[in-house]
This record gives sequence, C-alpha cells and structure tokens, in this order.
Amino acid sequence: MFVSPYIEEGTVIRAEGDTPFDHTSIIKTLCERWDLEHLTERDRAAPSFAPVLTRAADQPRLETPDVVARPYKRLPEPKAHQAPISHLAHQIIELSAVVAGEAVPILKTAGEAVGHLLGHEQRPGR
Repeated sequence: MFVSPYIEEGTVIRAEGDTPFDHTSIIKTLCERWDLEHLTERDRAAPSFAPVLTRAADQPRLETPDVVARPYKRLPEPKAHQAPISHLAHQIIELSAVVAGEAVPILKTAGEAVGHLLGHEQRPGR
C-alpha cells in the first residue's frame, strides 16, 4: 500500500512479469530515480515502483483525509503483569531507584515493576 501526494487516488498496480514486488523494489526504484548503482543483482532484477509515482514533484495532491481518533479505552491488565519479577528485572528496578535517588522498592510482579518504571519515565525533570 502506498500513501503519497505523488500518487493518483485509486491507483492500483501489479508487477509486470514473473517477479513480484518486494522490499528490493524500493531499492530498485531509488536507484532508478536518482541514477544510483544497484546494490546486488537481486535489486537490479526487482520490479520498480516507478509506475505508481505518476504526479510531478511540483504538482502533489493537496487534499488531506479527515481523521477522527477513537476514544481511549483502557485494556484489562495482561496476565503477564501478574508474573513474578526475574532476576534481571530486579537489577533494572534497583538501578532505576539508584539513578532516581530513591530507596529500592520491594516489587513482586511484572505489573508492579512496569508501573514503577513508567512512574520514573513520567516525572518531570528526570
């Protein structure tokens, strides 16, 4: 799927030939567009996305979609949050407390640890 002001609305393309589009098609398109050397034979053989970029650089589409954010709905606490904290997690919590200049908290579950670490992240000036 392409989203760009340089593509006509409703454009649909398919790769010509037997080779389908893949990530090397991006490399091929960049090499063609800016006269660069190909990295490998694979991107040289890839189909180009050039046929989809049909608008001139000085004539982009100007309309923008109306986007309405969905209301936030808190998810239930995952079961993983109820899991005991690993030794590594204890080490991270201890380091976090030392850096924050606080006493090391006694936390037993991953959910408590996440809450503690997020609390450090959200404090201003830290």
